[in-house]
Amino acid sequence: MNAFVAIIALAIGIASCQAACAADGRLIATGGASQIEGSAGGGLVPWAVLSSYAVEDEIGATAFATRVDVSDYTLDSYGVASTWHNRIELSLTRQRFQLGTLGDLLGMHGNLLLNATLRSTNANQLGILGFGGDRGGRCIVGEASAAVLFTPRFAIGAEYRQKPDNLGFAREDAFRDVFAAWFPNKHIAVVGAWADLGSVATLDHQRGWYLSIQASL
Repeated sequence: MNAFVAIIALAIGIASCQAACAADGRLIATGGASQIEGSAGGGLVPWAVLSSYAVEDEIGATAFATRVDVSDYTLDSYGVASTWHNRIELSLTRQRFQLGTLGDLLGMHGNLLLNATLRSTNANQLGILGFGGDRGGRCIVGEASAAVLFTPRFAIGAEYRQKPDNLGFAREDAFRDVFAAWFPNKHIAVVGAWADLGSVATLDHQRGWYLSIQASL
């Protein structure tokens, strides 16, 4: 709730700063409200408008906090958005989903693991096909993963990894997978996944299963 209070205070401050500027700009309500994912909208669905009341030569900002409380679940959503010259909108939102009744029944606690990485690399297919090439060299690529630990011993999630595309004769696609992980004890970890590797060494649609077993002391 502290985050909610802070966001609400920020929203009030932004509203106070923009009040004097809005009179000669866009009409009231043309900035919409904030949709639960952060963009301008009515609540559940985005609208075809930009948040704030900034016009062509202005930069605007909004902040929001939302709670959805239904019979057995709760969703808290809060974030900020900014618009540039009435053309571009960028929003950042954090959501917290409470499993409520289902979590109690299954003994789940909705533990969420999020990871984001920026990698500087010139490796072709993880270095298997060498480094660099006729189409380029070192570049910055993004990687992301998300997992939900339904119990302390079991998790499911997904991963995405961008790749350089340096070789003219062999297109290189991003890697992605959906996985399940099992931790029977502190010494064993088992991960199974369905992976889509895209095009590898001139052959497309490289998809299949992945299995990893780790033992530790």
